[in-house]
Amino acid sequence: MSKMVEMLGSDVHRVLLLYPNISMSFALPHSIGVLSACLKQKGYEVKLFDTTLYKTDGLSDDDCRVMRGQFPHVDIPGVKYSNMYQDFWVVVDGFGPDVIMVSVVDNTVDLARVLIGSLDIDVPVVVGGISCILNPGRFKDMSEFDVVWKGRAEDFVLDEGDVVPFEDFSVFEDARFYRPFSGRLYRTIPFHTERVCPFSCGFCCAKRLRKIIGYERVDIERVIDEFRFLMDRYHPEFVHITSETFLDLPVDDLRRFADVYHSYDVPFWCQTHVKTVDDDKVRLLSDMGCFKVALGIECGNEVYRERVVKKHFTNSEAVNACCILADAGIRVGLNNIVGFPFETLD
Repeated sequence: MSKMVEMLGSDVHRVLLLYPNISMSFALPHSIGVLSACLKQKGYEVKLFDTTLYKTDGLSDDDCRVMRGQFPHVDIPGVKYSNMYQDFWVVVDGFGPDVIMVSVVDNTVDLARVLIGSLDIDVPVVVGGISCILNPGRFKDMSEFDVVWKGRAEDFVLDEGDVVPFEDFSVFEDARFYRPFSGRLYRTIPFHTERVCPFSCGFCCAKRLRKIIGYERVDIERVIDEFRFLMDRYHPEFVHITSETFLDLPVDDLRRFADVYHSYDVPFWCQTHVKTVDDDKVRLLSDMGCFKVALGIECGNEVYRERVVKKHFTNSEAVNACCILADAGIRVGLNNIVGFPFETLD
């Protein structure tokens, strides 16, 4: 018996998914993709209310990049200026859900509370996401939420032994597949080869997540099957590989994946750890049509980075990784954190 049936009963037929996202933050979430696929596999009717395209007050991250001259302005299709709350009420009233399931991160919890609190109906609400897994104490006073789920989405919906289906993004409206990269708009899908990073950097939750939800080595054939499924179903112009450390794949697995990826001739973005960059893997990235690789440097002080940030590589190794990528014609982006404890302007 699934946890969903155990906690909510067997009279649930219609599930409304709520994704209370930051305005104009375009990445499609794996959480909704997994949850929708699992629910549909079990026979539930599924609908999604997604707040991403609602234009709220203030500047989005992309607005700020345009203002700083990093990228030119890009017109985003499907931006909504209507009243988000009234639209939510209309969807709830029209769909008549037996349960509302919400996926949140730390900075979307408050929007979820306000949206759910604005409803004048008695319907069970299930809340899940990284916030629930890592910070369950934040939900103790949330009387609006009947159930806080602290595990994997598939463990909540599926029965033991069920096969986990490939992600389903069809619940999103078509405009949500478009997102800007470096000043151009692309029809984009997210894809990952692993859920949790194998490294244990001091500022990141990966180490705790591995203890809570586990870590499994990549089954490259499963990865390839899901990749083909997503590419053939959604026909993207760009792939956002969301794995924290894409090049952690063994070179033979990466070569197998590259052979399949190359046939689609679609650019992609990925990120990885400095220690995983070498000539053989970067050559494969180049053959695949890699658009850009992001490396996490975080802090330029080697001693601080080693002792506090727990990123174990030298500045020379970081520079060398950048050079290997640049020599292969691949753009490099660096992630850095400004304002560490004890850090001075110098």
